[in-house]
Amino acid sequence: HMIQRLLTIVAKHCLSGSGFSKIALKPGHPLREFFSRGGDTLKNYLVLDDVVLMGAIYEMASSEDREISEIAKRLMDRRLYKTLDLSFVGSDEGTQKLRARRIDNMKFRKYHFKDESAKNRIYSEIGGDEDRMHKRLHVLDGDVPTEISRLSKIIDSLAPQRTFTRYYFESESDRDKAMSK
Repeated sequence: HMIQRLLTIVAKHCLSGSGFSKIALKPGHPLREFFSRGGDTLKNYLVLDDVVLMGAIYEMASSEDREISEIAKRLMDRRLYKTLDLSFVGSDEGTQKLRARRIDNMKFRKYHFKDESAKNRIYSEIGGDEDRMHKRLHVLDGDVPTEISRLSKIIDSLAPQRTFTRYYFESESDRDKAMSK
C-alpha cells in the first residue's frame, strides 16, 4: 500500500507536466516515461521491474514533495505502515461496523487509509502450484498420498477466502488510538 500511494502521487505529478522537478527522477527515467501522457505503452511497462523501482525509491527520498520523500525514506528504512484488522474486536459483523464508524470519524495526526476488501485464507494447499508439490501436506488415504484438504472437511472449510477491513496508519500511536476507542 505504501508503494501504491507513492506511485499514485508520482503519477499525478507526471501527468500534470509541471511536477517533474518535484519527484526527483531524472528525465528519461522509466517511471517518468511510464507515467507521462501517452507513456503507458507496453515498451515503457516492460522496462519497469523491482530494480528500477527500488532505485527510484532511493532517488525519490530527496524529492521536493514532502509526501514522496517521506514515503520513500520510510520504505528504505523499513518503517512500514502499522495495520489494524477489525477482527480484533471479534467476528460479529455489527461490532466491526460500529468500530469502523468510530475509526472513520476519528482525527489522526498522520495520513491513514482503509482497505475494505483485504483478503485472508486461514488454510490453503501448501505450495499450491505444481512446482512446489513436494511441499504440500499429504496424508495416506489407504496407500495413496492425498493432500489433506481433500480428505478433511474441517480443513477444507478453512480454505475459502475471508474478506475483512484493514486500516493502515503511519504511526503506531495512531493505530493504538484506533484500537482503544
